[in-house]
Amino acid sequence: MLSIRQIEKLIEAASHRRLVQRILANGRCQEPAIIDRLVEPGAAAPAALGLALQRLLELSWGPTAALAGTVRRLLSCQDSQGMFRTPIVALVAAVAEAGEMAPAQGNTLRSADPSSPALAATAVALRGLAQWHDREPRASGGSGGSGGQPSSLVGRVGDALNRGIDAMARRLSPDLVSAVSTVDAAIVAWQLVEVEPIADRLDLGALRARVQRDSAPAGAASLFEYAYSSAA
Repeated sequence: MLSIRQIEKLIEAASHRRLVQRILANGRCQEPAIIDRLVEPGAAAPAALGLALQRLLELSWGPTAALAGTVRRLLSCQDSQGMFRTPIVALVAAVAEAGEMAPAQGNTLRSADPSSPALAATAVALRGLAQWHDREPRASGGSGGSGGQPSSLVGRVGDALNRGIDAMARRLSPDLVSAVSTVDAAIVAWQLVEVEPIADRLDLGALRARVQRDSAPAGAASLFEYAYSSAA
């Protein structure tokens, strides 16, 4: 069982790859293709922080410094287009942790590139932020008073969610969805199909048609269908 303090230590050490692996091993997902996608250097930071935020919300009864700190770190991973990716300042560490040679920045950070892991990372980040945003105003009485987080942080998360959802909607538009990998499609469905305010704004049906039409790793396809059956 991964404790709050263990999660905090991994975040402080920027051990994003390890954090993704530990959280997914903790009853989340064991599909190798999914894990491999989320620990790619370009995705590792927002994927780790998004998963950590989800887990911290499960372990915490109310607002905590760990939650607020994780939210702020996650917000710093959002790019100007609204997608989430590993910031340049953390990319070298992510590459080193993965034991890989650093690729050219242009190939790593272009979130519109079909090969970019930004779509998968953004799905994980948005789920974590949506869950925090849904709970936080109630926990703080909606005013950002004592016991809660500053209302400005709640507002920043709301803005980040809107920009992220708009960016994903563009990325999943009919003329681009065919370029989405089946693994990315499975991650998007797994993370977002149950988050109604987000799922209602995305054409997840087109992703499902793509997974059913094209070959996908068995585990990824199963995860996709599991996500839909759970939301039904």
